[in-house]
Amino acid sequence: MQRTIAILITFALPQLFACDPAGPDGSAAPEALDDADSVDLALSGPIDVEPTTHEAAAASLKQINALLDADPADARALAALAAIQPQLDELNHVVARVNVAPGHEVSFYETQPGVILTSESRPLGAPRALDLRMLAAGSVADVYLRLAGADAPVPKALAAAQARAKDRGVTTRGGQPKQPALPLAADDDGAVTPLTSSDGPWWTSNVCYGSEADAKWCLPNWANGAYAQAESKTSSAALAPYSGNVVLRAQYDGSTTFTQNVLQNAVREAWLNSSWSYDCGIFACSDWDFDQELHRWDALDASGDSFHWAAGFNWSCYGSDLDCPWVI
Repeated sequence: MQRTIAILITFALPQLFACDPAGPDGSAAPEALDDADSVDLALSGPIDVEPTTHEAAAASLKQINALLDADPADARALAALAAIQPQLDELNHVVARVNVAPGHEVSFYETQPGVILTSESRPLGAPRALDLRMLAAGSVADVYLRLAGADAPVPKALAAAQARAKDRGVTTRGGQPKQPALPLAADDDGAVTPLTSSDGPWWTSNVCYGSEADAKWCLPNWANGAYAQAESKTSSAALAPYSGNVVLRAQYDGSTTFTQNVLQNAVREAWLNSSWSYDCGIFACSDWDFDQELHRWDALDASGDSFHWAAGFNWSCYGSDLDCPWVI
């Protein structure tokens, strides 16, 4: 039986429109968002905190965010947000999590068998625990141990997900030298300076993706929703609301695989890898490589909200290349 949390006030949200940058070919491709994001939602009814689909989860988060927009200390909304998180973990298929500091965590997901998504959520202003070099330096188990400590046991679910993703290690890198070990991320001392609209240049210089991406979107000081998509082997998105609360969604090959709330004054960054399989060309199979599939990232439930946004996609990297980012 699904649990619900009753909401005693009524609050109607305006219609949400997607603000979409041009696609990789330079053409704009606006699309309607889900029904839950395009109709007014009365909040006099209960909030479903055990949604069984990503669509239902997005609708619940929209209700929660509307209440938090009206009152960031709303007790029922905060209770619902805490209660829904285990179900979001189940829908997103979390396999491991490391608490870096209070309010700062890195989570590992197997969104589909063999499809790995890594996500970091931290307060705005807190230093990153992950970056592309760390993700590219080894397997997901290596990344987990860097964060949790070398003596920490690798969770069985993470090890199984890595096995399904065909962890390649150094032997599948075409005999090239392994990248040097990286130092652990800087300690998070809890000192946080929240981003504002004036931090757009900082976002562009420090978060937006560069030459490692074949296609990229850098949208500081954006509002009212955004999405980006491309046929890709690996992709990444970063979302930081500074006015209102926004939902980050990932889709893989046309199916929603990840739904997560991003509260005002927090930032969430996520990296998605396609499945990992033997690459067969016209003449013969040759090496392991990521499959090229449709990756899409959305900033949802953002009507009237302002945020910094970035997305990047890579389809030209090859599985045995050391410079292929976002390695599993």
